[in-house]
Amino acid sequence: MECWGSNDLGQRQAPGGKFKALSCSFDHSCALDMENVAHCWGLNDKGQATPPFGKFELLAVADTYSCGIRSSGSAVCWGDSGGIVEQLPDEPYGALAVGTNHICGIDVGGAMHCVGSNGYGQLEQPVAP
Repeated sequence: MECWGSNDLGQRQAPGGKFKALSCSFDHSCALDMENVAHCWGLNDKGQATPPFGKFELLAVADTYSCGIRSSGSAVCWGDSGGIVEQLPDEPYGALAVGTNHICGIDVGGAMHCVGSNGYGQLEQPVAP
């Protein structure tokens, strides 16, 4: 894996090895290796680049926190989400997206759950025509 751009906080210091998934934020990045272990690098002032032990199926990173979906479907986040993570319903998830102040996940049944700030309508789900 190769990263480019600014490196004042170690953003280009990707670990060696083979990877199958990558998620990047402004100051840090996380990737899944071939064994589904998360590796993160870059700014770590809030713990956002220190993933918990274990295997993941998917990773998503925001400015001050990172999240992953375990093989069980549970969503796990690390770093400082400002309490947003605790608002996410305890469901098995198949997809997860994170923003600076909000998180959206799609559970394995296809229902979308969004939590956090709604200052710009980011929690409002579209209505099917």
